[in-house]
Amino acid sequence: MIDDNKLVALNYRVVVSQTISGLFAETDPTATVFEVRERLIGTVRDSVKSIFPDLTLTGIGSPLENGNFYFTKGVSENFPYSNLSGGEKAVFDLLL
Repeated sequence: MIDDNKLVALNYRVVVSQTISGLFAETDPTATVFEVRERLIGTVRDSVKSIFPDLTLTGIGSPLENGNFYFTKGVSENFPYSNLSGGEKAVFDLLL
C-alpha cells in the first residue's frame, strides 16, 4: 500500500508539472487556464470514464497544500484517491 501511495504522489507531481508547463509553453495566448488544464487532465478523465462509467476525475485539489486527485462516483462527490477501490486505484495509476 505504501508503494502505491508513493506512485500516485509521483504521478500527481507529473500532472501538476505538465499543467504548469502547459501554461508557460502555450502557443495560443487566448487559451484559458481551464482549457490548458482540460487538455492535460481531460484525457485522463475520459480514459477513466471509458473503463469505469460511474467514476469521474473531478480535480487535483490544491498542489500547494495537500494535493490529491478527487473523484465523483454516484452520489459521492469530491472524495480522494485513497477512497477508490483497489481495482480503481490500479487502473487509474496505469492510466496516469
